[in-house]
Amino acid sequence: MFKWTPSLSVGVEVIDRQHQELFMLFEDLSKDLQEEKGDVHVGRAIGFLEDYVRKHFTLEEKYMRVLEYPDYNSHRMQHEEFIESFNALKVHFEKRDMSLLASGITGVIYHWLVNHVSKTDKAMGEFLKDKIDNYYE
Repeated sequence: MFKWTPSLSVGVEVIDRQHQELFMLFEDLSKDLQEEKGDVHVGRAIGFLEDYVRKHFTLEEKYMRVLEYPDYNSHRMQHEEFIESFNALKVHFEKRDMSLLASGITGVIYHWLVNHVSKTDKAMGEFLKDKIDNYYE
């Protein structure tokens, strides 16, 4: 369900690699929920994903700031909205409402991954890919 495909490539290798990892991580979490792997296992996965998503957003935002991406503020706001949605999903986990957590994962997260990556991140990638080769951290 959360399969990354080459059509989702944004053209920036490090970001594409992270997107592929995010898709795999969300797919694994979705499977864990379907297979009722247990609170501890699911909790660890959610914690890991939360950390990973923040690192990914930080990297994207760093490149957008440094390379002066014109839609930086709008893109960053979408990241903040995602974090709010993810935090709402965590509340379902904390309340042990796994059915709402599972539907949120398959709804909110899938919609985010496909729509944000295929539209917003692609536009960012088009801007960054020619400039990023000249940027050295």
